[in-house]
Amino acid sequence: MNKKELEGNTLIGVFMGAKLINDAPEEYPNGYYLSDFDSWDPEDWQFSTSWDWLMEVLIKISKIQSSMTEETILAVRSCVPNNIKLAFKIVVNFINWYNEK
Repeated sequence: MNKKELEGNTLIGVFMGAKLINDAPEEYPNGYYLSDFDSWDPEDWQFSTSWDWLMEVLIKISKIQSSMTEETILAVRSCVPNNIKLAFKIVVNFINWYNEK
């Protein structure tokens, strides 16, 4: 996983509710994430490689962005069916925009 994917996975994970914990600095000098995901480490998160992971994010975005219906989400996926990297980039850009407003 490259640095941009790791940053994007971390951004998306926090957007999806992961919390950075720094209660064991000797064992985890950079902290770790408490989440409902299978792993505490963003390097193991699969937002940049798995449609199953990314679709959950798109569903959450659709609840925030009322103009984005489930049909729109499916349309986004159908426009880039073989390009999850492009969909991942779109999601990261949305979350950055959302966090700035």
